[in-house]
Amino acid sequence: MKGNVVLKESAINGTGVFAATVLKKGQPILKIDDSRVVTAESPLREADGEFECHCDYLAAGKVVLLQAPERHINHSCDPNTFVKTIHGVRYVFALYDIPMGAEITYDYCINGFGDVMWECNCGSERGSALATFVFRNVLGFPVWTLGFVLAARVPALPWFNSAAITALGWLIITAGATIILVALATIRWKALGPTTHDTLVNQGIYRHVRDPIHAGTLLEFIGIGLILPTPAVGLACVIGIFWIIAQTWLEEIDLLRRLPNYRDYMNAVPRFLPRFRKK
Repeated sequence: MKGNVVLKESAINGTGVFAATVLKKGQPILKIDDSRVVTAESPLREADGEFECHCDYLAAGKVVLLQAPERHINHSCDPNTFVKTIHGVRYVFALYDIPMGAEITYDYCINGFGDVMWECNCGSERGSALATFVFRNVLGFPVWTLGFVLAARVPALPWFNSAAITALGWLIITAGATIILVALATIRWKALGPTTHDTLVNQGIYRHVRDPIHAGTLLEFIGIGLILPTPAVGLACVIGIFWIIAQTWLEEIDLLRRLPNYRDYMNAVPRFLPRFRKK
């Protein structure tokens, strides 16, 4: 079972435990060795590398010294594992699907003891799902839509008036909407916001472009600019295009940090436009 994990330097603290393979939700990852019980008769031996920071405090005042590798599991406010006791033996289980290379964490506070306070360095994404939802779905799209409606109501002569260009605009909008719907059908709830238990999606339309939702949105902006070719609407569309590019760039910085294999995916798959020829 210990072959499921490896020890490496952690961005959270010191040495961490990392998935050596893909771990499925509910899978037992480690069996915790509670054989070293710390008592008054058998205290910690710091000369032998036994330190209080590696102790776990169990029911009825029992104190055990955790062994490697489980002693190196770091804390997270949004953990990807949990501990469950089965027939008196404790196991670490995957709370979600965990990609290979991701750090294994659990919440120290669930089994907190006394007045101990843990300094948290996990950089948890727990609030980032809400932040993404607010900045993108509450402030982003609605604010741009309001700006677009106001821009469309500004009286102005269009730059051009062509039925063919208008038809092209509607065709581009339809294409963009189709791409967005296909992408949403692929990732489903993951579109709402990031979490620490996300896994890489590289099937379906995501085999060809990394961000089809934003690619489709860019097409929507271009189509709107062709249907309503006024200076105010054009400005709104240009602002929308820059906003989508910036949003994509920020999201990929986050994905590189949360998904260990995202960099390889990023190098293999283009961002908005599919490759028509293989490298």
